[in-house]
Parts: sequence; C-alpha cells; structure tokens
Amino acid sequence: MARQKQHGLGKAAPDTEVGRQLLLQIRMLQDMSIAELKSQWMELIGSDPPRHAKRSFLTQTIAWEQQVKTFGKLKPAIHRQLVQTGRGAGEEKPEVSQPASSAFRPGVRLIRVWKGVTHHVLVTEDGFLWQDRNWRSLSVIAREITGTPWSGPVFFGLKKSKTGIGRV
Repeated sequence: MARQKQHGLGKAAPDTEVGRQLLLQIRMLQDMSIAELKSQWMELIGSDPPRHAKRSFLTQTIAWEQQVKTFGKLKPAIHRQLVQTGRGAGEEKPEVSQPASSAFRPGVRLIRVWKGVTHHVLVTEDGFLWQDRNWRSLSVIAREITGTPWSGPVFFGLKKSKTGIGRV
C-alpha cells in the first residue's frame, strides 16, 4: 500500500501570539484520529465530512478553515487572481482580456490547415493580414475560411473552446 504524502505543517514561524496559537492548533491535527478530525470538521464547517475522506484532506481543510476563522477570507478579487496565476495566466488581471491582436507582436505568423489548405495570417500593427488583405479580427478571418461563426482565437489554437464545440 502506498504511503500518503505527509505535508509539512507549521514550517513558518508566526510573529504574533494569534499566529502562534493557530500554528499550535494546526500542528495538533497531525496527532488526531480520523474520528477526532471528523468531529473537528463538524465543529468548524457545520456539515458532515465526506464519507471516505483521507486524513490529508481532512487536515488540510480543517487547517484552512481555522486560518479563515482566525484571519478572515481572501477578498474575491485576490482569489480570482491567484486562480488565474495558478493556471499560468501570469501577471494579467483576470477580469481584463486583451484582444488577440495585442497578444502578439507585429510580425508573428499564425498557421492553420483547414480542409487541406494551409492558411497563413500575419499579425500587423493594425490587425491581421490574410490573403493580401487587412482584417480587423481573427474571428472574421475564421468565418471567411470556414463559412461558419468560429471564434478566431479558438480556430487558430490560441485559446481553448469553453464548450469543446468547434475543435478540430
């Protein structure tokens, strides 16, 4: 049977009495039985824990809830930013989406094969160059190529489709 990964609890040194007390409570979770952890879960969260929850999940969730109770929740904007950063979105603000043309420097070439025909699109200062014509958006080019209303960034593989529809 594989050993569960042990998480290092309490490696940071808190600089306040409240922090030290919280750290002590979190460290005590390591020595609790599953029944005691489930009881602690009920007390903090107010609902039954998942029936087959593993020790690591219980201790992590209880530790999180204890921290929330002590220090408060994250602001929603900070939570969204952390989620975006975790997905690899970098330093951009999640609520601001850039148009595809500003995501690339002029001179970048996008290549897409559609029904055996290779299409080359060049990113320019003003938009996109395709078939010796300037276009305002990739979506217009994708519609011209396919004859259907495609998202240009999805069609050219710059962005995943949310629904999975339109993938080739």
